[in-house]
Amino acid sequence: MDSVVPAATSTKKKKKKATPNHPKYAEMVTEAVATLNDRTGSSVAAIRKYILQSYPIPDDVNFKTQLRMGLRRCVSKGHLVKTKASYRLSPEIKAAIRPPRHRRKKEKVPVLGYRHAGSEEETEEEGEQDEEDDDDEEA
Repeated sequence: MDSVVPAATSTKKKKKKATPNHPKYAEMVTEAVATLNDRTGSSVAAIRKYILQSYPIPDDVNFKTQLRMGLRRCVSKGHLVKTKASYRLSPEIKAAIRPPRHRRKKEKVPVLGYRHAGSEEETEEEGEQDEEDDDDEEA
């Protein structure tokens, strides 16, 4: 008799992917460029140095590849703008990250103790004094 052997089920547990203890490369790159805030843009070396100082990532071939790909993704999505060999934040991202400036309205402060040549108060007082002088002359 032919006996049917059931398929062997694996008793091994599948390993879960280790979750990284750092954010996505695109987020790290955007944060690095925003923090460095260079006028002409941040170089790849400066971005790399910032990320290595801020996050526990080993500096190996995989990191360099991931960083390069993260920069490419950010440029293609429009988060970064490449200028020569540097990267800057796009205007949309810059506006979203940085709070808008509020301009104060200057309040007009009255100047005390000074009278302007053509003010109404001055002309009224002079007019009253002129009438009093005329009254004194008639009497």
